[in-house]
Amino acid sequence: MTWSEMVVKKEELNRSIDEQMMRELAGVVRMVTVTPWSMRPSAIHWPVNIVGDAHSGRVDERQSKPCAVLYVCFGSLSILSSEQLREVAQGLEAAGHPFVLVVRKSGDEWMPEGFEDRVKENGLVVRGWAPQIEILAHRATAGFMTHCGWNSNLEGICAGLPMLTWPLFAEQFYNERFLVDVLKVGVAVGSKEHVVILEKRKEVIGASDVEAAVRKFMAEGEEAKERRRRAKELAEMARKAVEEGGSSYNDMGRLLQDLTELRTRKVEVGQH
Repeated sequence: MTWSEMVVKKEELNRSIDEQMMRELAGVVRMVTVTPWSMRPSAIHWPVNIVGDAHSGRVDERQSKPCAVLYVCFGSLSILSSEQLREVAQGLEAAGHPFVLVVRKSGDEWMPEGFEDRVKENGLVVRGWAPQIEILAHRATAGFMTHCGWNSNLEGICAGLPMLTWPLFAEQFYNERFLVDVLKVGVAVGSKEHVVILEKRKEVIGASDVEAAVRKFMAEGEEAKERRRRAKELAEMARKAVEEGGSSYNDMGRLLQDLTELRTRKVEVGQH
């Protein structure tokens, strides 16, 4: 067994996926289940009333309104154009739901004039790093608008949150399909253009489409309630998977045992 033969998966979350198709997509012969590294203890067991960063103080103010805030973050590698960020901001403002929007530190060219003043009672713009796991685990957070990066997906699932999906590149479009069509905890914003170089992305999703997606996602109908129920169910499955006797716990034990045996064999070969 080589490292290239291993792909990260969670047994409980992938039973409904055709294994042979996933093998072909991943280009591997053998699938080995191991603990997803982003599911560190804080992702599973962090107290839900704690946010460990001053940037998130505004979220604390809404503790009296559980499941009210939409957390919006496109990851550390994703780059949205100023034009696209402007549409995101306008869509969030028009939707009228409380939000936390995380953007890069450099430049405010994207920001609509007077935006922060208009949304100061309902929204927060964080420039640079944000304590994502803690924000996702906060009782005021209702959902996660995400680029569908694998780590963000796992963190959202472990927090028990439905996700508003906006894939940009790499495997993110497959991840979106997994969230929306298989796990049924996602709502697609409508991103269609897959690119290799993000700076060459031409697609711009308009503010009206962003607004419509947010309103649908944050609605109180039966469909939205079912998404939230499923998200909580998956979070409980993730929690059990990393407990002693759970699938990820056992798989990690087997992996460590295999690595120990491999090292022992190499030492024995070297002695002959």
